[in-house]
Amino acid sequence: MTNDHKVNILLVDDHPENLLALEAILESLGQNLVRANSGEEALKCLLDRDFAVILLDVQMPGMDGFETAELIRLRPKNQQTPIIFLTAFHKNEQFMFKGYAVGAVDYMIKPFPAEILKYKVSIFINIFKTNAQIKQQKQLVDSINLELQNEIKKHRRTTKLLEIKQGEFKAIFESIPDAIILADLNLKIMMCNPAFTTLFGYESAEAINQDYQIIWKNNKISLTTVLNNIDNLRSYEMVYFRKNGEKFIGDTINTLVKDADGNTIGLLGIIRDITSRKRSEEEIAILNHQKSLILQSAGEGIYGVNREGETTFINPVAAKMLGYEQSELIGKPMHSLLHHSKADGSPYPLEECPVYKSLKDGTIHHINNEVFWRKNGSKFPVEYVSTPIQEQGEIVGAVITFKDITERQAIEQIKNEFIAVVSHELRTPLTAIHGALHLLSTGLVDANSDKGRRVIAIAEENSDRLVRIVNDILDLERLQSGKIGLSKQSCNAADLMVKAIDSMQEMANRAKVTISVSPQSIRLNVDSDRIVQVLTNLLSNAIKFSPEGATVWLTVEQRGDLDQESTVLFEVKDQGRGIPAEKIDTIFERFHQVDASDSRKQGGTGLGLAICRSIVQQHGGEIWVESVLGEGSNFYFTLPR
Repeated sequence: MTNDHKVNILLVDDHPENLLALEAILESLGQNLVRANSGEEALKCLLDRDFAVILLDVQMPGMDGFETAELIRLRPKNQQTPIIFLTAFHKNEQFMFKGYAVGAVDYMIKPFPAEILKYKVSIFINIFKTNAQIKQQKQLVDSINLELQNEIKKHRRTTKLLEIKQGEFKAIFESIPDAIILADLNLKIMMCNPAFTTLFGYESAEAINQDYQIIWKNNKISLTTVLNNIDNLRSYEMVYFRKNGEKFIGDTINTLVKDADGNTIGLLGIIRDITSRKRSEEEIAILNHQKSLILQSAGEGIYGVNREGETTFINPVAAKMLGYEQSELIGKPMHSLLHHSKADGSPYPLEECPVYKSLKDGTIHHINNEVFWRKNGSKFPVEYVSTPIQEQGEIVGAVITFKDITERQAIEQIKNEFIAVVSHELRTPLTAIHGALHLLSTGLVDANSDKGRRVIAIAEENSDRLVRIVNDILDLERLQSGKIGLSKQSCNAADLMVKAIDSMQEMANRAKVTISVSPQSIRLNVDSDRIVQVLTNLLSNAIKFSPEGATVWLTVEQRGDLDQESTVLFEVKDQGRGIPAEKIDTIFERFHQVDASDSRKQGGTGLGLAICRSIVQQHGGEIWVESVLGEGSNFYFTLPR
């Protein structure tokens, strides 16, 4: 068979449109494309012709692809015919294993890249042609050998005829494009053709009488091993070495040479370099592996669907966010699983779904605020992009990339609350200051009168309040960025507590709250101003949220031995309304308050506890809270001595 000779390729699918699509992909290969609409029709086609490869659909009415493949393999003539399963339905591993179990050489999932299918089919075309050529060559060699033997028997004494036949054999032997080696039973090379010289780099004179071992180098292979690989012209792959040490992969066929009496007198080896083909196969495998790694490593959720909206692939991040195993989603309709309802719980019609629109009209959709539903029935906010997959101008599916924006929405909510709080807190003192200045500047109030002095006092108080707000914001930023250094010095815990109580006593008196303090003389090496700032912040909060007549306690104790590393524990306890359990973990964050309305009722920006945490942590300590709703809260912080 010559390379330009057309071979037969059998296309089996019960959908005519799929057969047309396969013909469009494979038409450029220039081979005979034979169509079969069922497994039964495919078996009939195999009765009267040979095929280089069979492309077999799995899902077919009547006899499916697996049953068809089993029947094909029962025919000795077709036991080695390559079968490639093409399917859009059976995608999980058990069906793939079943496909390989019934003799498939490949199992491809629709939609598949046309170029990869065409490349794989071309490989089997080349293998079919190569095997056909080798068989023809073997048949030719056997025929010549038989003719020689017959002529020798008939004309044993006629050496001229033998010389003629030997000349013919030599001409054919030297014209074969594959490397051919004829060796005796001791694996000594007796003859080799010019193609052997081209492939291995040895001249004939160098190779004759050498061990067959010269093309294997360090691979010790016995004659028994070679003979065991002689199996009805079945080829096998082996690593060979050229004269210059370069190695390559050779497709090998060995056959025995027998004399006229049927005795084995030697070995004929036919070798073809398939290194380039193997390299191409490896490159395809690497590309597939790289694609898999990208999907596995991506930080965003990624999944793909076919034209019907069924999952064709999904990466681990997406499956984890949705609460599924990857295998649970393959082949399932994604809209009904994760996009079935809107955020308010109302149904989400398929025709309104952006992914469906991508599949329908080929448009890309960027969605910034929708929800996906997890396996457990919970939902989470997402933004996603739906991009159609097109093949030869036809939409065959879509890729959806999404991310969970729960944290972003929480940050935006915090930001909005902060803007509301700060704008209120800034405007309130500014309004008071502006009003006071207006009364004084217009002469409506005499600055020297009692009312005037009261107006001035209000302006001063609100100016101080404004400064405190700005200082809180700046302090927290500088503390967390490390731009404020601590000025540590030896001081007494009792002095710090008394100083904090003195600055908060007037506020407690106005709120009709009693402050109970139990100072102890414990030496500390800290920034005293910053620790007093922590204590006054905690006391201020305790006073604000305590009812009239309540008591706020401030205590301190030492933990650990004096001779060893020890810590000092401060506690501020109140009898206020307490903190809900769900707020305990967030109150030390920026701009977080138990209730956003607190900023309007009590004043404050929600930065005080965040500042306290930064100061304590910079001292190497810890701060936390314990609270019972409706009974009060206990704030603790530790400092190393």
